[in-house]
Amino acid sequence: MKKLSFLLLMLFSTSSFAALEWMGPYTVKEAGSGAPAVYAVLTVHINEVDQLKTGCSLTDQTGMFSYWSRSLNDYFSLWQSALLSAQAQNKKVMLLADTANCSEYGSYLVGVKVLSE
Repeated sequence: MKKLSFLLLMLFSTSSFAALEWMGPYTVKEAGSGAPAVYAVLTVHINEVDQLKTGCSLTDQTGMFSYWSRSLNDYFSLWQSALLSAQAQNKKVMLLADTANCSEYGSYLVGVKVLSE
C-alpha cells in the first residue's frame, strides 16, 4: 500500500508542473492591462509568433499571453513594469507560461524575465 501511495503521489505531483515552460527569447510587441468582469488582466503580445507551439491556438496564432487575477497584486505590477521596460528598451524577454491553461486571453503567464543581451 505504501508503494502504491508513493507511486500515485509521484505521478500527480510531477504532472501538475509539467505544463510550466520558459519560452523565448521574444521581443514585446505590446503589453497592456484591463479589468473585464471581475478580473484584472495583463496581456502581452510578442513579435515572434512563427516560433510558437504552445498548444493554445490563440497564443500560437496571435502571440498573446496573459495573467489574470481578482486584484492588482504584486505580480501584476512587477510583470507589467518588466514587460513595458523591455518593450521600451527593445530587450528580449523569457516568458514562463502554463501551456495547459489556455483561455480567451491566451496561455496563462506565470513569470517574466528580461534578458540583458
